Amino acid sequence: SLHRDELASRARDLLGNLGHWLVARDPEVAHWSEPLGRSRLKHSIPLHELIRCLQIVKARLIGFSRQELSGTALQIYAEEELEHRVGRFFDEVIYYVAKGYESARQDSMSDQGRAPGATGVTDGKAKRANRLGFHAHNAR
Repeated sequence: SLHRDELASRARDLLGNLGHWLVARDPEVAHWSEPLGRSRLKHSIPLHELIRCLQIVKARLIGFSRQELSGTALQIYAEEELEHRVGRFFDEVIYYVAKGYESARQDSMSDQGRAPGATGVTDGKAKRANRLGFHAHNAR
């Protein structure tokens, strides 16, 4: 589990540099996001919780912008543009966080001396279920 201070620090880093992030290119977003995913696996944070946390930050940011930018036609246009950029940014962050998380999981499995998905089960349905993280007995 992560300390509240670390979570607050990450949120401040993200929001404090939001203008930069909203115009950043994919490689830069990947450079920031993939290590975050890897780190969260090491802290045993489930991927779905990490993604949900990012979705909550996105929703709160959009909610805040709606409160602050509503009014004239120009402000409404600015709000829509901001929502579009925030949405695109968080979509990229979620993709790269998940990519980093999965990469760390594969590295972890390789370090343990077994290949990802290797179960010795020959049933195709069970193999697919195992690759998705289900146990072979649940796939039948």
